[in-house]
Amino acid sequence: MMSVYLIQQKILFGTQKYKIGTCTKNKLTNIKLIHKECIVVCLSSVPNPKQTEKTLLDVFKNKYIEVSEQGYFEGNVFEMLCDYMKIVLMNTYKYQS
Repeated sequence: MMSVYLIQQKILFGTQKYKIGTCTKNKLTNIKLIHKECIVVCLSSVPNPKQTEKTLLDVFKNKYIEVSEQGYFEGNVFEMLCDYMKIVLMNTYKYQS
């Protein structure tokens, strides 16, 4: 099962920079091994992870500061989490109907 995530890597601790992406359960384990001590803000299994990620990236590009083209954004984590959850829920129910 694939998931979308919102994480903060160790090198970004103390900043307001976070990463959005998709992964399988095994890939998330790899992320934790590579970046050691990342904060997983949210991890959600979704029926269409690529479309959910695209929607997340589109919304975040319009609302937050894009730090890099690899899915890194700067902003308030609570606002990001609210946007993330709204999009995940909308996409989940959209594909279950």
